[in-house]
Amino acid sequence: EEMKRMNKEREQAAVREKEMTREKEEADQAAIVAREEMMEMLGQSFGEVVSAAQAGEFSIRISADFDDDILVKLAKDMNHLMKSVEDGLTRTGDVLSAIAGGDLSQRMEGEFNGAFADLQGHVNNMLDALTSLVGEISLSGSTLTGSSNELRETADSLSRQAEQNAASVEETSAALEELNVSISQVTGNIEAVSVNAQSARNIAMSSEEIAAEAATS
Repeated sequence: EEMKRMNKEREQAAVREKEMTREKEEADQAAIVAREEMMEMLGQSFGEVVSAAQAGEFSIRISADFDDDILVKLAKDMNHLMKSVEDGLTRTGDVLSAIAGGDLSQRMEGEFNGAFADLQGHVNNMLDALTSLVGEISLSGSTLTGSSNELRETADSLSRQAEQNAASVEETSAALEELNVSISQVTGNIEAVSVNAQSARNIAMSSEEIAAEAATS
């Protein structure tokens, strides 16, 4: 009787062991299937994020939830990468947009690493250089404005002087005309006096001849 009981217990133990083995194999298989499903979901999510990034859209994130620490970390790392790229491009775009609007006071703020840190330095250095250049141009513009005002005043002075000279020329021309008339009158008077003097001389010579003839007769 004892032997039967022991054999029965051994048979039951063997059955339980087989059941546990079967359950373990099923659990392992289920885990493999679940992991494959998670990997497929992760691959699909990665594909969506990468495709969006290739199209210039960096706001897409991996939203799938995984029961695997390694896959969770991989998804978080990918999301962190996309956020870093998006932040860098957004900050750069904001600064460039401000420059396009004529605002040079903005700077690329934030903590960046690697290539984006270099980009941040280049953008901010460019803005500093542009601000300095605009200041120099403004100063040069003020100087040119002052010079332009001086040139305009000089031109106005020359114009007034030219008008005065023109008036003087007109007055001188009129005076020359009057002098020419006076000279013509004087010349006429001199000619008249000369004619009168010749007549007087002729008369005197005739008188002398008459007197001489009278004395000889």
